[in-house]
Amino acid sequence: MKDKIEPDKETWYIKDILNPVGGNKIFLKTHRFKDNFFGPEAQANFQVLQSWANEGDDGKSVFVTHVNVQEMEKEAVYAFVVDKIHERIIIAFRGTDPNIFAGTGFMDNIRTDTKFIKVGEELPESLKGKVNNVGDDKIWLHRGFYDYLNNETKDKTDTKGTKLRDQIMTYLKEDIKEHPGFTVCTTGHSLGAALSTLEAYYLAIDDEIPSPVVNVNFESPRVGNSDFLNTCRYLEGHNKLQICRYVNDNDLITTVPWLGYDHVGFEVRMPKKDKIEVMYPRTNLSFFERMRLGWRNSIVANIDLSYDHSDYFERMKTHEKALTELGTLTDMYKNKELTGPL
Repeated sequence: MKDKIEPDKETWYIKDILNPVGGNKIFLKTHRFKDNFFGPEAQANFQVLQSWANEGDDGKSVFVTHVNVQEMEKEAVYAFVVDKIHERIIIAFRGTDPNIFAGTGFMDNIRTDTKFIKVGEELPESLKGKVNNVGDDKIWLHRGFYDYLNNETKDKTDTKGTKLRDQIMTYLKEDIKEHPGFTVCTTGHSLGAALSTLEAYYLAIDDEIPSPVVNVNFESPRVGNSDFLNTCRYLEGHNKLQICRYVNDNDLITTVPWLGYDHVGFEVRMPKKDKIEVMYPRTNLSFFERMRLGWRNSIVANIDLSYDHSDYFERMKTHEKALTELGTLTDMYKNKELTGPL
């Protein structure tokens, strides 16, 4: 292969990512993972990358500063993207790896996804006594997602005892120092969506990170219990955190875990043909609302033989006009009382 991407490169510009793909099309089209490069979603990604590369500064307006792939079989995969066009720093988490025999993390991802037993975590001192939680100043989180961010890193160059979220914080503060005033965003799909939600919470409770921390995720399972929801609502109300989840209707993954878990932030539900629905979680639900929403968000109600957990690009194209009319996430928070229960 020619034009290889250097794994130890300090900064990857968009052209550094596009050139190896363009220069190795013959090789890649015969590769067993060719759909990862030439499938519909990959092509949509490449179109976005190409538009960014063409938008000034010789393709250097959007670039990657840190990538965690060295131990992808054993820990979360993430990348830092600096977007000078929109003045934001993005932390993107990889979702569950579907490549069973590739040795890139499938089995570890599945073990993480299925660790449903909750783990308790103390609220920071700055929030104790302020959040209406029943868990004795604790939030309760999905064990698998919690472990991925709170386990010690596998990077041998890290100080012993460094958690993955500590490593992320170190990299983030480096980028913030280089780009003061930029908005901090987290994102991901599926497993990556859950990790991005939890990481956004951790960043929002750190006074050194500029507010609000923004989380935009796709097809997320639930991350924590009602105490986590209440804490996120408190942070949202104090302009520390903004969350928006994009989901397809009848997506089974977004209904788990079910009992004892709650979704957080805005939900933008995108059906194949009908209008989008925008909802924000309320606590003052009537009995009949609870029954209706409990059924709607149950596993049984979302079993779908035509299920597709990954066609969000097509859904967003279908609903592009309606999604644009929602305005910014800040606009949505200003009008959240107009939305229905979640």
